[in-house]
Amino acid sequence: MFIKNIFIFLILSLLTLAKIYGAVAGKHTDECNLIYGYLESQGKAENIYDCIINNKGKVTELYLSNEMDIDVFSVIPNTVEILSIGDENSENSDLTQEIIDELSKLTNLNSLYLTSIEIDEKLDFSKLKNLEILEFIVCYFPNYNSIPKSVCNLEKLKLLKVYVGFLYTLPDEIEKLKNLEELDVNSNYISDLPKAVANLGNLRILKAESNEMKSLPKNIGNLSKLEEIYLNDNYLWEIPKSIGDLKNLKVLNIGTNYIDLLHDEIGNLKNLEELNFESNKIERLPASISNLVNLKILNGRCNNIVNIPKNIGNLSKLEELVLCINDITEIPKSISNLKNLEVLDLSSNNFEKFPDEIVSLKKLKVCKFFENYITSVPSSIGNLKNLQELALQSTGIVDIPKSIGNLTKLIILNISRNNLTSLPDEIGNLKNLKTLSLFENEITSLPESLANLKKLEDLDFRNNKITNLPESIGNLINLKILYGENNKIVKIPESFGNLSKIKYLDLYDNQIVELPKSIGKLNISSIDCHNNRIERIPDEIGDMENLTHINLYNNSITYVPPSINNIEKIESIDLRNNNITEFPSLKNLKNIYNINLSHNQIVDIPKFKNLTNSFFGTLMEYITINLSYNKITKIPSYVSNFGDIKALHLDHNLIDDYLPESLNNLTKLEDIYLGYNINIKGKTLNNQRLSTCEYYPPLEGNSYSLCESANVKCKDKYESLQQCKEE
Repeated sequence: MFIKNIFIFLILSLLTLAKIYGAVAGKHTDECNLIYGYLESQGKAENIYDCIINNKGKVTELYLSNEMDIDVFSVIPNTVEILSIGDENSENSDLTQEIIDELSKLTNLNSLYLTSIEIDEKLDFSKLKNLEILEFIVCYFPNYNSIPKSVCNLEKLKLLKVYVGFLYTLPDEIEKLKNLEELDVNSNYISDLPKAVANLGNLRILKAESNEMKSLPKNIGNLSKLEEIYLNDNYLWEIPKSIGDLKNLKVLNIGTNYIDLLHDEIGNLKNLEELNFESNKIERLPASISNLVNLKILNGRCNNIVNIPKNIGNLSKLEELVLCINDITEIPKSISNLKNLEVLDLSSNNFEKFPDEIVSLKKLKVCKFFENYITSVPSSIGNLKNLQELALQSTGIVDIPKSIGNLTKLIILNISRNNLTSLPDEIGNLKNLKTLSLFENEITSLPESLANLKKLEDLDFRNNKITNLPESIGNLINLKILYGENNKIVKIPESFGNLSKIKYLDLYDNQIVELPKSIGKLNISSIDCHNNRIERIPDEIGDMENLTHINLYNNSITYVPPSINNIEKIESIDLRNNNITEFPSLKNLKNIYNINLSHNQIVDIPKFKNLTNSFFGTLMEYITINLSYNKITKIPSYVSNFGDIKALHLDHNLIDDYLPESLNNLTKLEDIYLGYNINIKGKTLNNQRLSTCEYYPPLEGNSYSLCESANVKCKDKYESLQQCKEE
């Protein structure tokens, strides 16, 4: 299960951090020196993660790996209160009876952690019963399916955690743990809790998430002191009515199960503060739910709920109401009584009108109403003065009221995937806005008032019909992300250079004819303006010292400035499908892996020199130069200076030339493509790394492949390269 994996990841991460801390700190003082010295003498110094002392120099906490020697207990003082044994980096080790016997001598021990330890059911933990062990925690355990019954003799135990493992059942003897306050068996394979669990009269917290439980004991109502239950991510079909007897219950989490009914008895839980039944099959909320007068969080997302009880307004302390992904068509008027409501999520339902009752919720901070069937938003929405997030995407709205400008605390506004054609100027009043999502609308222009959104960090107006960006866009000095692809933008204003914090420029699929000179001021790492009408790249591009990716394919570029060679961090240049006739020389680039100049008008192969890719390392070096579909006629000898290239594409050109033997100097070259040229003459290459010998009929003349002279074949019947020998 997904949650199991998360638990394992977190546990391993924490243990790794602990080990790093212990190794780096290297500070073992006072009594810790004895333990560290002993392990060092045994050649096992790395088996101690950490040792912590109190202000008197006495060891109180000790963290050991599971590769421990039994003799180490001879130097562990009985002042230890917390002992952790476990190491995720080693093979699982056994917990022996001898170790348990030694543990029984640590008279101050109150917390015992075991990680990746195999525990035999025959082990006798009874010898620990006289210790003040209040916490017994086993995690990431491998090969046992039940808690050893003798653990249940630890009568003083208050916390028992056995999680992230292969626990299939709990012994009936667990009822002996009369002082147990928390039972955590998360992320196991338990199919049912035994009835004996209901006899744990002091239990306050029960965690059994991510198991395989199909039912609960009917007598679970006996746990009169229970305050929190976590049963999410199981296979429960129903919750017993006796759950209504848990008068002290504050948290009930039964999400991600198969429950189709909440009994009326749930209304008896007068102290309940959080109710989570998300991702079930519930169709009806009982009217008694309005009795939960202390409820603060109600999460019923992803069910089949059709109606909300009329008297839900009685939940006067409710702060979060989440009923998204249901079949609700309307809300009762009493919802306006939820004066403390801060989060309301009614998205993905069947509303055909924005409920007027919502606008009276003065404390509302988050309102999510996306994926419904409304066409307009009432102007009264401006009354929600404390709103910080408003999500109205995919609702079909055709306009935004001017009163939106009253929401001055708004941080996130998502009105994407609608039928908007414009934005009101008042949107510029949203001085605290950080995220504005407008994509997939019919918007033709952005208002100049956008310049007032000085805190805006994320602007997304993809897939609209915007023709020009306002000059004032340069005032968005905190903008980090801008997505503007698939519009009809013709010009990028010079003020764009003021966007010093932006990291990516994505304006592909537009009608842009030029890039502004001010682009050289930007600190971006990627330019993606493919599928435009750009004719030249400005010289100032060479000033973009952090640029790593240039994607300008499918434009009308005729000029590429020599300054492009100044961009030392460049990794990829994609300029295919343009009108380039000449490309400047590039040399000593240390991060490049791709230069794509195919489908241009290039006549002479550019002078690339000493190209390397130190970023990937020696095992993954891969530099590709693609010059296919150009008008190249010759292969000059300086090609041998290209550096660490692995693939060279020269197919579909007009080459009528000798293949220079100096190509053998490209010691990392594996693939070269020369098909569909006029006539490639010359002797066979002897580079043993070559693995591709692409060969197609040339435009005219005789057929020659990379590894063939006129009289030598080097391909087998599958057209694959064989070792070539000259004759």
